[in-house]
Amino acid sequence: MDAYAEAVRRHRRRLLRWPNVIGVGVGKKYRNGHPTDREAVVVLVARKLPESQLASYEVLPQSLGPGVLTDVIEVGEVKALMPSNEEVSFRHGRQRPAPGGVSIGHREVTAGTLGTVVRDVESDEPLILSNNHVLVSGRLAYGEHVPGDEDVILQPASYDGGHAPVDVIGYLRRFVPISLEERQAICPVAKRAERGINVLFRMLAPGYCVQLRRLGRGDNLVDAAVAAPAAGDLVSAEIRGIGEPTGTGSAEVGMQVRKSGRSSGLTEGEVTTVGASIKVKMGEGEEALFQEQIITDPMARPGDSGSVLVDEKNRIVGLLSAGSDRISIASRIDNVFDLLEIRL
Repeated sequence: MDAYAEAVRRHRRRLLRWPNVIGVGVGKKYRNGHPTDREAVVVLVARKLPESQLASYEVLPQSLGPGVLTDVIEVGEVKALMPSNEEVSFRHGRQRPAPGGVSIGHREVTAGTLGTVVRDVESDEPLILSNNHVLVSGRLAYGEHVPGDEDVILQPASYDGGHAPVDVIGYLRRFVPISLEERQAICPVAKRAERGINVLFRMLAPGYCVQLRRLGRGDNLVDAAVAAPAAGDLVSAEIRGIGEPTGTGSAEVGMQVRKSGRSSGLTEGEVTTVGASIKVKMGEGEEALFQEQIITDPMARPGDSGSVLVDEKNRIVGLLSAGSDRISIASRIDNVFDLLEIRL
């Protein structure tokens, strides 16, 4: 798939500017809803429309060079997997020691999943692995922050009835900040400028307003964070329903994977796309672009964020963070380990 991976690297920026396109990666070409043996640059769209309903400039190319085919796949609305009021938790109870696959979260976050226990490369201390948007307060997740005593991690998460101090399992240790493509401007200078522009706008176009947006700093490789357990005996190296991880590996198209999560428990899936660049909705009006992502068929629900993907040999290949009703998305585990300076 080297030629296809190179095509993704060369053309992803252009393809992501196409109307309705939210992602691009390397996978298999589909026919009648089923994968074939033919490789393809997979273009992911929120909604797939018949070519008859598209303007000429909206029709995607059928190839990106000699022998490099494309395929368009509908994936729906892709967002970080945080639970809503209607979401039922499969594993919402308090557990000590807490294994991977159960409810966890920063005290100011709804809920996510405890992925697994890892080790700090330098100190060898045990750490809890999950997502940034699970272990980090929302107001801090997108910028630099030195974790403090206020960054309390609960098991179960607050959404599942967890309270401090009785359910405190640890404290945020470090995280990889998430760079948004754009977000609502909140600094005083930008807000004053916005108000001034809207004074003029009300005179020129009543009923309309302008909202300033802050552009992001760049792309993201992972949605990941680690917390230090308050005591070593509060967590378990096992993942519920899976057992202890045996190592790490690399995801490949067609690989069978499993995950153990707070909301849907133990589920299985298949890797459909690798090396993906994809836009993920992180919140209201907030979107982040993630690179080098693993995409599987749907195997997670809101609240499963932070689950680890394992292959048939129980090797961790990814850290799940987002998805839709058609796909699930995970970061490559080697990127997670490198950026957080952790190991098994």
